[in-house]
Amino acid sequence: MVLTDQRPLLIWKKENNLLYQYNPKSYSVSQVSKLIRRSPSVVYRMIKSGDLYSRGRPVRVSHQALQDWALKRLPAIPRLFGRG
Repeated sequence: MVLTDQRPLLIWKKENNLLYQYNPKSYSVSQVSKLIRRSPSVVYRMIKSGDLYSRGRPVRVSHQALQDWALKRLPAIPRLFGRG
């Protein structure tokens, strides 16, 4: 599958009273639930059903997996690519 949009996911982190943007390689279930505005239990169900692939324990979801999931949805979630 070829991805047409490779822009990083925008996440803001507060450290020493400064906000800065960073792009981790993988996300926890709670981070994913905040990004896609679903509850963590829904995210776990998506992982179990195969809609969203993950690895390891504790479960980590890669940025690529989030992009693939968003591209399967119609329309794709624009804020995952920094357009929203």
